Amino acid sequence: MPTTIAPEHTPASAAGVSLVTRPPAWLTALALLAVATVAIPLVYLGVRASEVPFAEALGILSRPLVGELVLNTIGLSVAVSATAIALGTVIATIVTRLRIGAARTWLLVSALPLAVPSYIASYGWLVLVPGLNGFWPSWALLSAVTIPYVTLPVAAVLRGTSADGEAVARTLGLRPSSTPSATLGWWRCCGSKR
Repeated sequence: MPTTIAPEHTPASAAGVSLVTRPPAWLTALALLAVATVAIPLVYLGVRASEVPFAEALGILSRPLVGELVLNTIGLSVAVSATAIALGTVIATIVTRLRIGAARTWLLVSALPLAVPSYIASYGWLVLVPGLNGFWPSWALLSAVTIPYVTLPVAAVLRGTSADGEAVARTLGLRPSSTPSATLGWWRCCGSKR
């Protein structure tokens, strides 16, 4: 019976082979072109802002309306983010973990707001309801348009993970509503001290 001797395995670094390769030049050029295109408004804003004397710019930025607009923007960002995370996670959990009819169709329906950019959706609502403005309508519209950005990745992660952690959490006495994900089920059972 002939014996075969396995060739010695030489690490790539010892063999003179680099594991890290550079992207092709054309790909790097296209990426730089895309970044330059996206940066045009910021460069323009910087050029225009540099033309204003510092004292005048400070006077403009210290106006009461500027502070109010900054606070509204931060509040809207926090509110929309929290709503999108909460509702997107709930929708993804319902679509992937519960036995509902036509789950793939519901996932597709939940992704439909991605087909319409937020500025077009807001313009459409303003055409339908001209007096629609303010914090709460903006929050509702931006949340509705943003939720799919959370729903789709969370649904993909939940599909790729096992529900065994949730089953174990239920056998240890937790209600199904208390274990929306394996991580939460593990934390409630094993991570917290009672």
